[in-house]
Amino acid sequence: MKKLIFILVGLFIVPLWIHAQTIYIHLKDGSVITLNLANIDSITFDIPEPVTAPDTLLAYYPLDGDAMDASGNGYHGKVVNAVPDSDRFGNPNGCFYFDGNSYIDLGNVFNDLYTPLSVSFWFYKETFHNIREGIFVSDNFTDTSNYYGFWIRTAVDTQIVVGYGDGGHPSPENRQQKLSEGKFKIGEWNHVVVVIRGPMDMNIYINGEEAGGRYNGSGGPMVHNEFPAIIGKMDFENMTFTGKIDDLRIYKGVLSHADVLKLYHEGGWGF
Repeated sequence: MKKLIFILVGLFIVPLWIHAQTIYIHLKDGSVITLNLANIDSITFDIPEPVTAPDTLLAYYPLDGDAMDASGNGYHGKVVNAVPDSDRFGNPNGCFYFDGNSYIDLGNVFNDLYTPLSVSFWFYKETFHNIREGIFVSDNFTDTSNYYGFWIRTAVDTQIVVGYGDGGHPSPENRQQKLSEGKFKIGEWNHVVVVIRGPMDMNIYINGEEAGGRYNGSGGPMVHNEFPAIIGKMDFENMTFTGKIDDLRIYKGVLSHADVLKLYHEGGWGF
C-alpha cells in the first residue's frame, strides 16, 4: 500500500509517500507503538505556540566560576568562600558549591523590585538534615532587624518556602509566606521557580511541576532596606546553605508554566 503521510520536521509539515503497511513509533521509555496504515485516515500534529520568557529579566547569574550578571544590567556579585563545582551537565566550574560558611554578595541592588516578580534557579543537596537553609534573600535582614524584601529557603521536610516582609518585626503579621506541598529530591539536581504576585497569590514550581502549598502570615506590601541581596544564606536565624546552586535568574513579572518548563528543559534537561 502506498499512503500519503505528513511528517513533522522542525516547524514544517512535509508530505511523504510511504510504501509500507505499518508505522513503528519508538518512545523514550523503550516501548513501541505499532500503527496499521490501513486503519489511519489522517494524522494531525498539535504544534504549541513558541514559548518566550518575559522580556523583564532583571538579573541572571550563570555562576560559571564567577558571580557576573549575564543579563546586561550590571548587577555583578562578589563570591565569598564559595568554590566552583560541576553543574548538572557535568561541566567543571559550571556552578558554585556552598559549605555553610560561604555565600555570594550581590549588594543592595534590588530595592526597586516589587511584586509581581519571579525567580528561577537550580540547586543540589547531597544530604539534608531537616534544617532551614537560605538559598536567596533580596535584603539580608538579621535576627535583630525587621522583615524586609523577599526570600527563598528550604523547610525541614525537603520543601521550599517563599516569602516577603513588610518592614515590621519578625512575626507572622509582618510577612506573607508560602510553604510548598511538593518536595525536592536529595542527591539530585532540582529546578525551582517561585512567582510572587501578592498576598495569598504565589506559585512554587519544583522540577517543572506546580508544587501547591499553604500560606501563612498576614503582612502588608513588601518593604526593602539597605541590606544586600545574598545567594547561599540568610543571616536571619543563621540559615546557611550547604550544596550547589546554579543558573539563578530574577524577573520583574510573572513566569507562566510554559516559561517554567522552557527553563527546566534548557540544554535538553529532562528529555
